[in-house]
Amino acid sequence: MGLHLKLPNVQIFQFDGHSSWNDPAHSHQDCYQISIPFNGNTIATLNQKEKVLSSGNAIVANPNSTHSHEFNSDSSSLVILGLNREGFNNWLCDEKALKEEVNFYEDQQIFSNDVKLQMKQWFTHYILKEDYQSSFMDDLEISIFQYFSALLRGSHNIKEPLQLVSDNHFNHVLDYIHSHYSDDISVETLAGIAQQSKYHFIRSFKLATGFTPHQYVMIIKIKKAKELLTISNKTITEISYEVGFSSPSQFYKTFANLVGCSPKKFREHKD
Repeated sequence: MGLHLKLPNVQIFQFDGHSSWNDPAHSHQDCYQISIPFNGNTIATLNQKEKVLSSGNAIVANPNSTHSHEFNSDSSSLVILGLNREGFNNWLCDEKALKEEVNFYEDQQIFSNDVKLQMKQWFTHYILKEDYQSSFMDDLEISIFQYFSALLRGSHNIKEPLQLVSDNHFNHVLDYIHSHYSDDISVETLAGIAQQSKYHFIRSFKLATGFTPHQYVMIIKIKKAKELLTISNKTITEISYEVGFSSPSQFYKTFANLVGCSPKKFREHKD
């Protein structure tokens, strides 16, 4: 085990580079567990469903959900973060006036590089702080709560007053993105489909999905690219243009940011 941060309502563990490492099936009644792979692949089982996680993907085990993890290579790296069930829901109740306990979607799309930057800030504040007063702990926990409540999709952000989530226009927007992801999609086009102003659409789309329209389109492009890298013999350059990037260099940069490795390395280690 690598880094470890322990607060009253938050715990963060980082596990690195042991192909024999595994976390046997278990569950937690008192916390939400977020599993975020940084490098390589992690074989995870959540409620009897096996998932192969790579950087850019994550899972959330809600309280009482059975889960396990296993590395399949020495280059694997995984961060497991636990949010105390009572503490987190009390904060959400005060912050968002939620009347029911939050339930996260199990499958999440997470930008691992952004999480790494946030973790660096949290660990730095924790390590350099000389006086661990409760107010400091509270501030650090609130920062972590705010970050993950905004990042993760679940019942707490599908009930916002903006109506895009349950609106038919939202489904039309998603259908358009999934059908035209290889095109140069403008925010103005999507806002027109949603019948909203540009800036209102950006806010409501992020509330509905956890991502800006641009981030969401990039996720779809990279998801399709990963499929092509796995099942086809097309060159990386051909794939970059097929999924809608203007140049291979732009594709390489975006892929590395979201997945945590180059397209070439992903293809080499897809098995």
